[in-house]
Amino acid sequence: MMKTSAFIINCARGPIIDEDSLYAALRDGQIGGAGLDVMEVAAPPADHPLFALNNVLVTPHVAFLSQQSVLELEVRTAQATADVLQGKMPEFLVNPAVLPHSRVKLA
Repeated sequence: MMKTSAFIINCARGPIIDEDSLYAALRDGQIGGAGLDVMEVAAPPADHPLFALNNVLVTPHVAFLSQQSVLELEVRTAQATADVLQGKMPEFLVNPAVLPHSRVKLA
């Protein structure tokens, strides 16, 4: 059970939160508010009930965006590129299953 002053924040995956239950809890004052960077449907309709509540803040799934995060993205991308060009395995390889089929051999 959450305190009535609690705020729930979801910036992970939309389906983590049951939006109907969240709406009822917010409407009835069972929790204080919500911050949502993701929702069950990627592009919810403009008349979604959560949008009508004054204790809900919704962002367009770019809540991570800041000067620091953009700089970090640029640095990591450059490092991964340099690693591959030097024949090294990049630190954050998303799909290692393709390596056996690649023309590039990484150590």
